[in-house]
Amino acid sequence: MIRIFIFDYHNAVRNGIKTYIHNLIEGFENHKQIRITQVILNSNFKDGIVIQEINSITKYHVPFDIGQGIHVNDNLLIEFVKDNLIKGEKNIFHFNWINHGVFAHLLKRLFSTPRRYLHSILGYTGHNVRTKQQIANALGGT
Repeated sequence: MIRIFIFDYHNAVRNGIKTYIHNLIEGFENHKQIRITQVILNSNFKDGIVIQEINSITKYHVPFDIGQGIHVNDNLLIEFVKDNLIKGEKNIFHFNWINHGVFAHLLKRLFSTPRRYLHSILGYTGHNVRTKQQIANALGGT
């Protein structure tokens, strides 16, 4: 089983990133060996991190931002993600924003085993985007 964590901001407006996230989720939702967890930052939920299950997609609504330097919120979210990992799953952490690099680095240091990043699996170089079938093949699916 592969679990893809997609980190993005809460934003009701459909822009380029939102369309990309929508297409990414849509492309993976029919693959039974892949589970999607969407981590929605700066969420409207303000009473801590809230978990929702919607159409086989797990959503973590996070009421704060990450990656603003080493910060208490970064550590809180890292511990939350760590507590919700499932033993035996392969985890991929996908970030859309350069300012999440600090958080990604902290998260990477948490794990003793190497982790793959979705952008390297997808083979993004500039505007080179692979088809859904190529992505599924790269992840070991059909």
